[in-house]
Amino acid sequence: MNKDNPQVHDVYHLDLASGELTLVTKNPGNIVGWVTDANFKVRGALAMAPDGSLHLQVRQNEESEWTEIVTWGPEDNQTSGPVGFTLDGQSIYLQDSRDYNAGRLVKMDIATGAITVIAEDPEYDVASTMIHPDTREIQAVAFDRDRLEWLRVYTRTPPGRLRRQQP
Repeated sequence: MNKDNPQVHDVYHLDLASGELTLVTKNPGNIVGWVTDANFKVRGALAMAPDGSLHLQVRQNEESEWTEIVTWGPEDNQTSGPVGFTLDGQSIYLQDSRDYNAGRLVKMDIATGAITVIAEDPEYDVASTMIHPDTREIQAVAFDRDRLEWLRVYTRTPPGRLRRQQP
């Protein structure tokens, strides 16, 4: 919610029974996205830098300090980002296009930084992923293969007839 500052979103906990709203995590001003773990605890933050790069920060729990684990430069920030944590919270799924032609789905061990590729296509970006709600395992991955758009161009010819032009 952007309750205190309309320019940034903080994370709140809403108690549905009482209606009480409690601040969980305050946005320092550069966070453009939050990532929760399987227990709905805020463990990830995606920060935007002035140069257009994105910095993924994680923490062990809501009281611990943030640690930066990944930086995506401006050239990768549209095809990269966090997808979600594993069930045990020791790894995080990412869409990652660093040093690769397209955004691929990977699993990163938070402690070591080791990356395991789950799904990739040399030409197309990951468009969507399905994560099992109980096991937090990847169930399906879709690739964005609809990059080519066909355009039909028509011009009006007298008297009111349409003539097709080849693009």
